[in-house]
Formats: sequence, C-alpha cells, structure tokens
Amino acid sequence: MHRNATLFLRALVCAALCAPAAAFAQYFISFNVTPTGVATCDTGGVTQPVSGTVTGNLPNSANNTYEAISLNGGAPAVLFQTAPFPSPFTLPVGDVTAPTPSPTSPPYTIVAEEFPAQNGVPTGQGVRITGVCGASSASLTIEQGIQAPAPAAVPALSLPLLAALGALLALAGVLLLRRRRDGG
Repeated sequence: MHRNATLFLRALVCAALCAPAAAFAQYFISFNVTPTGVATCDTGGVTQPVSGTVTGNLPNSANNTYEAISLNGGAPAVLFQTAPFPSPFTLPVGDVTAPTPSPTSPPYTIVAEEFPAQNGVPTGQGVRITGVCGASSASLTIEQGIQAPAPAAVPALSLPLLAALGALLALAGVLLLRRRRDGG
C-alpha cells in the first residue's frame, strides 16, 4: 500500500510541475500587408486598402478568436467568434477595417484588438488596429505581436502549495484505506 501511495504522489507532483510547460502551443494572429491606397472612413469604421496576407495559429475549439473594439477611449465591446477555417492558416487580405461598434459620425478614434482565444480567454499574440477618422482625413495603423491581455486574477494556490495539498489528500486517502482494511 505504501509503494502505491508513493507512486501516486510522484505522478501527482510530476503532473503539477511538468505538464504546463509543454501543454500549450503558441497561438497568434499576424498581418503582413502593404497599403495600396488611401485610408477612408464613414460611420461604420476606417478602411485601408492593402495587399498581403493574414496568418495565424488558433486553438482548435469554438470561439477561438477574441475581438475588443473601443470607440473614443470608451469601454471595449467584446466579441468571441469561431474562425471558419482550419489552423494554422494564411489568407489573402484586400482591405483592413477598424469597425465601429455602432454607426458613429466623425471625428472618432477606434481601437480594435484581435487575439486567439481558448476557453473564453484571449491567449498568445494578436494585433491592434487603430483607426482615426477626422473631418476630412483618415488613417489606420496595425501593431503586430501584441500580447493577449492577462485574465482577471483568481485567488489560487502556488504550485508548491498545490503539490503539498495533493500529497496531503493522497496521505489522507491511504490512511482511510488502511483504517477500512483494518476494520477500525
């Protein structure tokens, strides 16, 4: 019984310490584009004609993209979507648009961020598209390699404490089994 408890404890500690490092792939969304014309804007957003591609590696799950759109520095409108194509991918791009969450008259500034998402949480690296729509001009910029925002902090045990809790539970299980086997 003692040998099995030791093996179980070793497996538990290894799972806690070894698995996270190799368990996650690097997810990303990236644009490789060249402007081919002048940016324009209307009440629906800022659009830049481009030539190039968008590439990425998304999780193989539903709701695998996260988009946050902020208008004039306000709270972002958040949207999760499922990409209609397999990953990894490379797709041609003819226009890049920073859309407004609702019809908005100029002038305005819009910031749209897009990241891969997994289990409802943005992850990996994405892009930030900033569109500025003035009274008589428009501009659009794309920032690459933006790290996904960190999820809200959730109180949790540190890895050593989690391993210690696992060991304590394993020991309690062994003692309970011994007690039952001994009839007491």
